[in-house]
Parts: sequence; C-alpha cells; structure tokens
Amino acid sequence: MEEQYQNRIVGHGEVDPATLTANPENWRVHPKIQKQGLAAILGDVGWVQSVTVNKRTGRLVDGHLRVLLAEEQGAASIPVTYVDLDEDEERRILATLDPLAAMATTDRARLSGLIDAIKGANGSAAGVLEILKAIETKASIAGAPGALTAEFSIAPFSVFDTCSGAWPPTWSSALENRGCSARWSARPGR
Repeated sequence: MEEQYQNRIVGHGEVDPATLTANPENWRVHPKIQKQGLAAILGDVGWVQSVTVNKRTGRLVDGHLRVLLAEEQGAASIPVTYVDLDEDEERRILATLDPLAAMATTDRARLSGLIDAIKGANGSAAGVLEILKAIETKASIAGAPGALTAEFSIAPFSVFDTCSGAWPPTWSSALENRGCSARWSARPGR
C-alpha cells in the first residue's frame, strides 16, 4: 500500500482576528488591487476559506491579508484552521504555499466563460466586476497561460521599478493593475 500524506491539520475554530499573530517571516506583499479585490469578494460572498495558524508557534502561516481586512472591518471572529508544524516546517510552508498555487496555468476559454456567467448573474457586486477585470488583464498578459516569463521573454524578477516607453502599453497597464510598476532592462540583474 502506498504511503499517504500526513495530515497536519489539528483543529478549526473561530477567533478574534486582533488576537492572531502575523508571521514575522511572511514575505508576501499585497498590492492595493489585491486588497480591494479580496475586500470586494469577502463583502459579496463572505468567508469560504479559513486562515491558517500554526498551533505550536501561534503564528499565521496563510491568510495575512484576510486577517488585516477582518481587523479593518472590526470583525469579532474569523474562521481559523490550526496546523501542527515545527518552525522549519512552518518556514517551508510559508515559502511554498502561495508560489505553488501561482504555478497553475490559465485555460482562457474556461476563464472567459466563467467570467461571462458571473457578469450575467443578478446581484454581482460592482467590486467583484472589478476583480474580474483584473483577472482578465492578468490572463491576457500571461503568455503561456500563467507564466509571465513566457510573455515577457525574461525572468519576472528582472521586471521591476518604473515604467518607460520601452514597454508595450498592455504590459505596463497590466502590471499597474497588479499594483506594480515596471521598466525594461536588457542587462540581467539590473
């Protein structure tokens, strides 16, 4: 019989977001458009995914932005999933959870159909439509779906700083919609 993955989830609860501790090693930075988008979908639909807290350390492993938004809204409690990890395991999850999810590619036809269905539904909040516009923009610059490297023909980490005329307008606006600004550098590492 094959070895099964170990279940590290040890509990669930409802917790005052003000009592949760941000992970000091959290490396994710949330741009304005992401914050606005998450706030819009939380307002429109509500909580469908809990934040993750390491029971051993008491620190967040996932959900920093959701906690921030809940605190800003004065939420009395939010859903929490508790996991049991040592500090090294916590670092590995913190370092890989979001990047692994971001590796998923985009089936543009399915995304377009899904967005069209949402746009046609009654009761969709205006903020959610803004999220959909941002998602469409991201998908349109995604080259080999989901891969900025393929679209830009360079590693995405060499795409930073301020915009210049060397960028096609769609790339600049797409990055700005993600809360980034960009400039072109032909020299690696610049």
